[in-house]
Amino acid sequence: MKINNLKYILLAFALIAGIQLVAQDYEEKMVVPLSNPGSKGSLEVGLIMGSIKVEGYNGKEVIVTAKTVKNEERPGRKSRNNESSDLTGLKKISSNAFELEIEEKGNHVEISSSHYNQKIDLEIKVPINFSLDLGTVNNGNIYVSNVTGSHEISNVNGDIEMFAISGSVVASTVNGKIIIAFDEVAPNTPMAFANMNKQIDLTLPSNTKATLKMDSKMGEVYTDFDTEIVKTDPQIKKSTDEGVYKVSVSQVVTAKINGGGPELKFKNFNGDIIVRKKK
Repeated sequence: MKINNLKYILLAFALIAGIQLVAQDYEEKMVVPLSNPGSKGSLEVGLIMGSIKVEGYNGKEVIVTAKTVKNEERPGRKSRNNESSDLTGLKKISSNAFELEIEEKGNHVEISSSHYNQKIDLEIKVPINFSLDLGTVNNGNIYVSNVTGSHEISNVNGDIEMFAISGSVVASTVNGKIIIAFDEVAPNTPMAFANMNKQIDLTLPSNTKATLKMDSKMGEVYTDFDTEIVKTDPQIKKSTDEGVYKVSVSQVVTAKINGGGPELKFKNFNGDIIVRKKK
């Protein structure tokens, strides 16, 4: 994430704050005013370590609560250069700095932290009519509820869970499950969901018109929609990169619900794909 022209607030608790934070958990609450309260907006969040929770509410500001948890040191652990170090009786005072940047411009709010050693959990309240672009890498899950917009969500080592969602979603993770429940789906808008090691579980309104394209290498595909299976030929790809001749064959299950519509693409490797009808 790029942060340009810092406008609202910059929190950089470096060395001094780090000394304080190692001794206790820390929580900071920040209220971000919007340039055009009541209008559509967007939120972009990028973390290396931590969870992101976003909840839509009937308000006109973005409210950010950042939490950190002190790291526990183990006596006699190895130092970063892999040499054995006896740290018994010593206290770390400088490497748990709390760094968070927040920018608001034209109803677009960006939040980021480049800190890779300190876990930061964010709980954010946004107006309901907000689009989201959220990403984290380690030691955290992403949870979203009660928002309307166009959403792009990515995680690496955690879950993605979204409930009471309206609009469209593109979501991907590697080592976590994806669970998304829609109240309304944006018409004529394609969506995509990708995972590696756990299930993709999607709930859609019963009147959703869509064409499902589903590929799960080591999992099954389940749905309670009435579907029209579309027969497709296997896709064959040939290449001669670096003088090596390669042929790969893949088969995608294609199914129409309610007569078909925009494509919803599902790709999983080691997990099931589940498409449910909202009750």
